[in-house]
Amino acid sequence: MSRSLTDLHPFVQEKAEAMIRLAETEGIRLLITHTHRTFEEQDALYAQGRTAEGKIVTNAKGGETPHNYRLAFDVIPLDETGKPWWDAPPPVWQKLYRIAEKVGLDALGDKWGEFLSWDKGHFQEPGWHVLRKVVFV
Repeated sequence: MSRSLTDLHPFVQEKAEAMIRLAETEGIRLLITHTHRTFEEQDALYAQGRTAEGKIVTNAKGGETPHNYRLAFDVIPLDETGKPWWDAPPPVWQKLYRIAEKVGLDALGDKWGEFLSWDKGHFQEPGWHVLRKVVFV
């Protein structure tokens, strides 16, 4: 699994970089936790809590997530000491969702609210289901 923005499709990389810059102007530093995942890596994540040790972390199998097509990334805000801020308050996330919208990204946590609150740091290219058919993997 990658954490590098250069592993994203170039037009998503541009949006991710713009989002990071705008978040910094709002006083929010971000840590990229995931960008591209292979189908095999996604299948291994899907197995967690089902046929493998650990808790369930995704409902998407390989080929069912924009991460597989370089069209999504995950972030976590950093606290004032530079550590991941896993329990960042809702206003921080709301700022990030508005920034994502401004740069042309969908924010999963904003779209699905409490249903996907565990994936609130997921940002993706709108219409990725259609784009995956034309984007080289």
